[in-house]
Amino acid sequence: MLRSLIIGGLLVALSAGAALGGSPQRWLHIRVEGDDETVRVNLPFQLIEAVLPLIDVDDFERGRVRIDIDEFDVDDIDFPALIDALRESEEGEYVTVESHDENVRVTKQGEHLLINIEDGRERVEVRVRLAVVDALFSGEPDELDILAAVQALGDEEECDLVTVHGDDETVRIWVDRSNTGD
Repeated sequence: MLRSLIIGGLLVALSAGAALGGSPQRWLHIRVEGDDETVRVNLPFQLIEAVLPLIDVDDFERGRVRIDIDEFDVDDIDFPALIDALRESEEGEYVTVESHDENVRVTKQGEHLLINIEDGRERVEVRVRLAVVDALFSGEPDELDILAAVQALGDEEECDLVTVHGDDETVRIWVDRSNTGD
């Protein structure tokens, strides 16, 4: 029995290596550094893509999350058309909100959407490729296709996706080819 499991495991590993074409695997990294502890999560995209379809909890099923559109009052927005329009538009700074509590800035640079938020206590920077946003909204109007977004994100070159610099902690989410997240 053990011998069959080992052989089966080797066949799966060899198949996965062949499917990847011998190229190094991309990894999703999450690191949260606080005053008292540091948490690191390092996941290969291959594992994420294999596990997401297996999760069936509440509104999360087959890699998709059902959302209550009425709760967000966005049922009249055609997100795929909105993303297409954004992709075709020129680079630039689209939204700037400056107040005494918070500063928000949304820009497009190349194929990336950048969102920066500062509120005095923390600074949040989000960088996402438009193809990932497009994949996220590629399902039904009342769902987010997390699996499709992860697959699109797996095509991303090495880059930071989210950074948060706060008073008590620092968060970084990024993609690269390292299996350690260093």
